[in-house]
Amino acid sequence: MIKRFFILYLILLNLFHFNIIENENWNFSIFFFETSYVLSCLLIFIYTIRKNGWGSSPSIFFTTYFAFIGSRILLDFLNISNFLETNLFFHTTLSLRTAHIFLFLNEGILLAFMLAVSFFTFNNKKRYIINEDSTFYKLLTFIFKLFSPLVFMLNIYSLNLALSTGNYLDIFTGEFEGDLLYNLSNTFQIIYNSIYIIFLASTKSIDSLNKYSRFFFLNLIIFSLRGQRGMLLLFFFLFLYVRNNLKKINFRKVIPIVFSLFIFFTLIEFLRSTDSKKNDFEIFAQVKYISLPAEVSLFLIEYNEEGFVNNSTPYLFTPIVDYFNRLFNLVDENVFNQGRTITLLRKSNYLSNQLTYYLNKPSYLAGFGTGSSIVAEFYDLFDHRFFSIFFLIFLIFIFKLEKLSNQNIFYKILWLFFFFFFFF
Repeated sequence: MIKRFFILYLILLNLFHFNIIENENWNFSIFFFETSYVLSCLLIFIYTIRKNGWGSSPSIFFTTYFAFIGSRILLDFLNISNFLETNLFFHTTLSLRTAHIFLFLNEGILLAFMLAVSFFTFNNKKRYIINEDSTFYKLLTFIFKLFSPLVFMLNIYSLNLALSTGNYLDIFTGEFEGDLLYNLSNTFQIIYNSIYIIFLASTKSIDSLNKYSRFFFLNLIIFSLRGQRGMLLLFFFLFLYVRNNLKKINFRKVIPIVFSLFIFFTLIEFLRSTDSKKNDFEIFAQVKYISLPAEVSLFLIEYNEEGFVNNSTPYLFTPIVDYFNRLFNLVDENVFNQGRTITLLRKSNYLSNQLTYYLNKPSYLAGFGTGSSIVAEFYDLFDHRFFSIFFLIFLIFIFKLEKLSNQNIFYKILWLFFFFFFFF
C-alpha cells in the first residue's frame, strides 16, 4: 500500500512540475523539488536494497545513477555547491529554466525506475551450465591466457608512449595514429574486453572468476594510467554484479575497494594536471567532480535553447550508425582514429564531441571532452515531455533482457554488453 501511494506521489509531482515548466513559471522555488528528490532517492534506495539486495542490477544502476547524476542535486541541497554554476571550460551560471528541466528529468527517472523495479522480480540464477571441462570453456580460458601477457606488454608500451609526450590528451588528438604497436594495443584491448565478458557469462566458479579477473584488472589498471579511467570503473561494477550472483558479497568488503579506486582515480587526475593546477589540487574537490556527467545534461538543456540543436543522427544511436558506416565503408575508418578533428564532427555525431566544440573550440581540438550521459541523450531524442515514458520503456527492455539472460549463454553475453548502458 505504501509503495502505491509513493508511486502516486511521484506521478502527481511529475504532473505538477510539468505544468510549471509548460507555463514557464521559472521563479517557483527549486528547493521544494530538490527536497522531494533527495528524500525520494533515499526511499527508493532503501526499497531497492531490501527487495533485490545491494549487488543486484537495479541496486547498482541506482547507486551509479545517484553518484554520477543525482549527487549534483544533493550537493546543491546541502549548500556545498551550486549545481547551476560550472567551471568546466569557463565560469558560467546556468538559467532557472535549466534547473527546472534538469530536476524534472531526474524526477522522471525516479518514477520510471520505481515503476520498473516494483513490477520485476530479479532472480539471477542461471538455468544453463557451462561445464569447465568442456571444449568451449577450455578454449575460452586458453585464449584469455594467451591474450593477457600480450595485452599487458602492449599497454605498457602505450603508457610509456603517452608519458613520453607529457600530455595525456595526445591520446585524443591522433598524435599516435601512425604507431603500429599503439594501434594494436587499442585493438587488442577491445578484443580482450570482449573475451572477458564472454568469460563472465560462462563461469560458474568463484575461484576461476577471481583468478582470471586478477589478470584482467591488472591490465585495466595499466590502461587507466594513460588517463582513461572509465573502463576500469565499468568493469569493476560488472565484476561485482557477476560475483554477487555467484555468491552474495559482504558489502563491508567492497567499501575498501571503492575507496582505493577513488584514491587511484584521484592520483591519475593529479598526475595528468598541469603544474599550475597541481599547486591548487584539492582531494575534496574530486568528490564534487564525480557528478561531472550531470553537467552534460545541464549544458545540453541550457544551450539547446540558444542554438545548440541536433539536426543529425540522435546521439543515442550514433554508435550504431558509426558501426554500420565502418562496416560498409560509408565513412573512412581513419576519420575515427585521427583524434578530435573537424572532419570527425562532420562524419560522426557524438554528443561529447559536438558539445565540447560548441562550448570551446580550442579545447575540443586539444583533445578535451565533456563526456556523455544517457540522460542527455534521451533528452535530445525525446525532449522533457516524453522523457520518463521512453526511459521506462528502456528500463523494461533492460530488465526483461536480464531475465532472458538466465536461459542461455547468448542472452547472457548480450545482457552483459547492455549492462554498460546502466552507467551515467
